Amino acid sequence: MDDETGESLIELIVAMAILGTTMVTIVGGFLGLAKISGLQRDQSKAFTAMTAASEYAKNRACAKPAIHNCAPETVPSTTVPHDSDTTITISGATANTDTALTQFVVTVTTGAAKFTNTLVVR
Repeated sequence: MDDETGESLIELIVAMAILGTTMVTIVGGFLGLAKISGLQRDQSKAFTAMTAASEYAKNRACAKPAIHNCAPETVPSTTVPHDSDTTITISGATANTDTALTQFVVTVTTGAAKFTNTLVVR
């Protein structure tokens, strides 16, 4: 009589299937967290660049064009501090001489994040 007992092949296959499924789930969760973290980083960088570009455009706007008779100047986006993978576009500087308002459209793109802001400066 053989008193040695061990696991059968079926038990080993079931155990490996359970462990494999668990590992795939854990690795998938970590990959999802990494993707979400990257998206949040891109959004944070884009929002910071949007704030800087909006403030820069606002400060460069012609103060009261109807009174001072000046046109809004073109705002170069290259002088706004930003990361090398961030694209900033400041366009649409239009002045309304009746209301002394100047409008800028600021667009910031970083990775998967894109923000557009319309500024009206008085």
